[in-house]
Amino acid sequence: RSLARVGGGVQEQSGSTLLYFSYFSSSRCTFPEALHRFHSFSGGGGGSVNTRTDKFRSVRDPEEIFHEFRDQDDKWRREHALFCVIRLGDLSAKFPRSSESHAMLSEIVALAARLVWGRSLPLHVLAKLMHSVVSLKGFCKDLHKLLDACTSELCSRIAQARASDLAMNLWALARLNREDPQSIRAIHRAAHGRLRQFSGRDLPKMLWACASLQSGEESFVRAIVDEAASKKDALTMTGISNILWAVATLRTGTSPGLQVLADCVLQNAGSFKPQTLSNVLWALARIELSHGPVFSSLAETATRNIFEFSPQNMSNVAWAFATCGMHDQLLVDAIQDEATRKICHFK
Repeated sequence: RSLARVGGGVQEQSGSTLLYFSYFSSSRCTFPEALHRFHSFSGGGGGSVNTRTDKFRSVRDPEEIFHEFRDQDDKWRREHALFCVIRLGDLSAKFPRSSESHAMLSEIVALAARLVWGRSLPLHVLAKLMHSVVSLKGFCKDLHKLLDACTSELCSRIAQARASDLAMNLWALARLNREDPQSIRAIHRAAHGRLRQFSGRDLPKMLWACASLQSGEESFVRAIVDEAASKKDALTMTGISNILWAVATLRTGTSPGLQVLADCVLQNAGSFKPQTLSNVLWALARIELSHGPVFSSLAETATRNIFEFSPQNMSNVAWAFATCGMHDQLLVDAIQDEATRKICHFK
């Protein structure tokens, strides 16, 4: 009943209320003690915790969080470290470049990692922390410690993990280049048995991570591709591009699902951005899926928007057409003119 009173804003607050309570309830105390500590922290009132978290979430400058963290006592830091990491992840685009800020982030991350180990936090909270770890990549050298803690906790309860949690964990491991074969295999096994639960957003993320980590059996990769093909209407063009790139990188060969995805590319050829378009052509050429209509349609799009292409994009497009033995004179002329104009930018 107490949770019902304070939990009205859980969904609205992106799990912040539940995050606070989960911390108190996992601190090796009884449920009544946890509830008492939670009420004491939130001011004793059901709705006040939302006001408290609202105020914290309204922060728009990472420095404000650092100042608050620096000025508070150890108890406050333990109670807020996890939420600080999540909020700093939201504000990563504004993260200061000073060494002092990086040092403070390292301190917060180290404390958060210690709080995660053995705490049985809700899995969606672990997923939020992993997303923040990726967002803060480059600002702290110890982020892998927090990621390792989250991964260990998720794998210990992997049967209860949602499909999106599994995709997030594998994606985060790939983004931080973490080689954890045991955890990666566990995630693969859990995901393989319930691919139907993965959304059109999660499937490309999972397959991109497999390619980046150079992991995943051929049967698993093909199963993801076929599942993605069955959910083609839920895929974005970037998602399709990532799937094709992953298959080309892993060299798993063609499958019926790839033909379905190629048809999706054909239907949406005019909407591709330069990076996505060049990646698709590169991938199709590498997996030897010479889909003539797709190449022709993408050539038309590339010719029309060639001024937006980077040297790398143009190189990928030219390589793909040459590899597949296809020729489009208008595209050749457009690449030649644009490459000449940007010749100083080529490596």
